[in-house]
Amino acid sequence: MKKLLCFFLVVALVVIMGFSGELQFLEKSQERATILKQWEVELTKAMEKLNIPGMAEGIIYKDEVIYKNAFGVKDLTSKEPVDIETVFQIGSTTKAFTSALTAIFVDEGIINWRDLVVIFILSFV
Repeated sequence: MKKLLCFFLVVALVVIMGFSGELQFLEKSQERATILKQWEVELTKAMEKLNIPGMAEGIIYKDEVIYKNAFGVKDLTSKEPVDIETVFQIGSTTKAFTSALTAIFVDEGIINWRDLVVIFILSFV
């Protein structure tokens, strides 16, 4: 199950990167609605393909939550639906998220692999 979850998270990241070119249109509500509908279709397809019973998804753009939704069920036996408040056991996958985000920042020139973490901590104090 952990391997499947990790695989799905990587797939989700790839899907997000595929949609990143579309994000420039998110200011306009009509384009936003169209893109978010496409996003839901892709998420639903991924859930079916990877046999994922349920998940919650959110998109934050320019400090605003522009999308949040829940899909599927928490448990295949009880069929209790997932909602926005569902807490998932994601284990150590946050490490992969942090690594991927760091790599994106390095690629965009925002940070460097050799930067000291203390520099960023002190900038928030």
